[in-house]
Amino acid sequence: MQDSEVGGLMERFNEAVRVGHCKYCGAPAETAFGGSSSVLGDHFNLVCKACFDDLSAFVRRPENAILFRPGDAVALRSAATHFADFEKRKDEYMRQRVLERKSK
Repeated sequence: MQDSEVGGLMERFNEAVRVGHCKYCGAPAETAFGGSSSVLGDHFNLVCKACFDDLSAFVRRPENAILFRPGDAVALRSAATHFADFEKRKDEYMRQRVLERKSK
């Protein structure tokens, strides 16, 4: 990626955060994760600070680690299944955390 492309990506990223809202709770976005590709375009997941902290805590849980050796096809297929399960558990965890915060 050239410097001008990186600069353009950062401008789009900053603008998305500036005007966007958290994908989990709807609060104003404070940061994002994701990226850009020629196939998918920009794909930023906007989050507020509270949801970012909750996501960080979720990802650090031991059951969410994906461990496999490069080139291990069986482990790679297992990782794909693990990732799909991870996404479902993450979404449920975030729904619960948002409900808990809103009930306070």
